[in-house]
This record gives sequence, C-alpha cells and structure tokens, in this order.
Amino acid sequence: MWAYKGPLFFRDVFIKDVGDIVKIIMVLFALMVVRISFAEPFFPIPINPSENETPGDFCSEEDKDFHEYRYPEKMVYCRRNVTSGTKNKIYVQYKVEIKCKHRYTIDHLVPLALGGNNSPENLWPEHVLVKQTRQALEQQLYEEVSQGKMTSDEAVQIILYEKRRLKLDLSHVSGCG
Repeated sequence: MWAYKGPLFFRDVFIKDVGDIVKIIMVLFALMVVRISFAEPFFPIPINPSENETPGDFCSEEDKDFHEYRYPEKMVYCRRNVTSGTKNKIYVQYKVEIKCKHRYTIDHLVPLALGGNNSPENLWPEHVLVKQTRQALEQQLYEEVSQGKMTSDEAVQIILYEKRRLKLDLSHVSGCG
C-alpha cells in the first residue's frame, strides 16, 4: 500500500510537542488582537434622527429663507438653503465618516414642503438604505396637503412618526453600507 513518506508540515516541522501547539495558539491570538486594535472604528449607520440632535424646526416669516405661503391653509414655506459647512457639521454630529458621506443625503426631518426650515435642528444624515423605505411618502403627503385633503400638521405628524419609528436591521451591512 502506498503512503506518503515526506514531512508533514505542521507535525514534523513546527509541532514537536505540546509546547509548540501552545506557541502557535499564542501567535494566532496575538495576530487577532493586533487586527482588532488596528481595525477601523465602527460607527453604526444612523437609522432614525436623534430626538436630541434633531428635534425638528419650522419655517416662519422671520426665517431668512422664508419664500411664500402655500396651500389652502396658507402654510409658511422656506426655500432650500443648506450650506456645505452646515452639512459637514451634521455629518460630524452623527459621526458619519468622511469616506461614507456619498451614501447619505442631509434630510429635513420636517420637509420644506410641509413647513420645515433649514436649521441644524431640522437636519440629519439619511442613509440611502433608510431613504428607500419611504420614498413615496413625502410626495403623497405633499399632494394631499396641497389639495386640502389633509393639514400640514397632520402630514408632519405622519412624517415624524415614520422617521422616528423605523426599525431596520442593518447588521449585515459593512463599511459605508
């Protein structure tokens, strides 16, 4: 019967006794610790706007971005005006890494079309995977408010509920998502 007579790499070259096995285990453990310590920090993808950081804010006649009154209820409307400096502050506030910013948009918690403004209290970084969960909702609510079928207050309550209650498992997402 044929049998391989050459050296068995682990048994014949490295492993001569139990002490060698312990040394190999220690080296593998040390490599694992080094890998963990040099790994990039993990910042979870924000799924919901923080109620402390982003409580929401509304447009008023005194707002620098005030534009007009809209809809049958004469809701105050502000033009979109968010500077790149403000966006960057929001990314830092929510710990979004610079290399991941391309996967986010700065979202108005209370949409401009429903009376929101451009203050940092109304802005948060919305990940594309989160945005996909309610793409048509804001448009639908905007249309109902503009047709007088719903008040802007009712629409805002729906938006806030949807944005703050979302439960989304992104544990399978790595990196920037």
